[in-house]
Amino acid sequence: MACNIDKLRDLLDRRGLDAVLVRSKTMKGWMATQTGGGCSVVIDHEGAFLVLDGRYVAEAGEKEHDLVIDLLPSQSREALYDRLDRMARERGWRRLGLEGDETLARDYLRISRFVEEPVLLDDDMAILRAVKTDEEIDKIQRAVDVTDDIFATVVPQLRVGMTEFDISALLQYESIRRGAQKMAFDTICSIGERTAFPHGRPTSRALRLGDHVMMDFGIQLDNYQSDMTRVCFMGEPDEKIMAIYQIVKAAQEVGIASIKAGADSEGVDAAARAVIGEAGYGECFDHGLGHGIGVDDSTELPLLRRGKHYVLQEHMVMSCEPGIYVPGVGGVRIENDVAILGGVGVSLNKTTTDPIILEA
Repeated sequence: MACNIDKLRDLLDRRGLDAVLVRSKTMKGWMATQTGGGCSVVIDHEGAFLVLDGRYVAEAGEKEHDLVIDLLPSQSREALYDRLDRMARERGWRRLGLEGDETLARDYLRISRFVEEPVLLDDDMAILRAVKTDEEIDKIQRAVDVTDDIFATVVPQLRVGMTEFDISALLQYESIRRGAQKMAFDTICSIGERTAFPHGRPTSRALRLGDHVMMDFGIQLDNYQSDMTRVCFMGEPDEKIMAIYQIVKAAQEVGIASIKAGADSEGVDAAARAVIGEAGYGECFDHGLGHGIGVDDSTELPLLRRGKHYVLQEHMVMSCEPGIYVPGVGGVRIENDVAILGGVGVSLNKTTTDPIILEA
């Protein structure tokens, strides 16, 4: 049962489009319709269509009540473009909106044969999703709550000798066991000196006494995602890493306090970055402070980083994840998902940001 059709029609008006073609799983998930690769959504001012091949028609017939189901004769890409060609001629389209990140050059050229002006949409789709509804925030909160629970279940199971592979597998097992559709992104798990890699993927590096382990993971639940990073210490923490931890914790607190309606996204990044810079680790924080949280792990807005100027608004949801990474020593990142509610940033995570020190 599709939703957000009216928002797409508003986009048609703003961009002077006759219709828009939606191909990405992200946008189809946001619309709560079929997300398979053989399904496309076409919206114009008078109609809304789910164009699909026979693999999806039975399921669509049971679930879809807001889009007209338009069955293609085959699952080939050419069948889709032939149908779009016919629709363009019958419905008088001149300007057709296309998702820029989803459109190959060959597809653009093919569409330009029957539409006078194909229009590549860049941030337009993400902007539509940036301000969440109450229902969307409730879904994100549920995903975050389950993520908190997964972490609380995994941490007591950490033992000396476990590898990054073991810990990553445990996080993913507990996620799927709790009903996650999938992981929101490839789980990041690193131990000791490997925590200096912000996006370190799991290896056979084993956990030893005195090590710290960084876990960055999220789940997708009912199409909405979570994203959390925490660091645990196995036994007595290394003094330098613990000092870094406290700096990162202070930076995150400043970052969350800076997230509010009307704030500039780069300014929020700068506020947290200043804490790390003043502590002498400015060159060791080499990624943005945060990104949007919603139905996708890579295209959500706003972006809290240098050079990006988004005006934060009520009901936007974003991560706040400062970090310090020292090659050969290790790193620390602490990440919460934050919603703007009542004009201020409110952390959705309940997991403590205090140091978590485990008995060996």
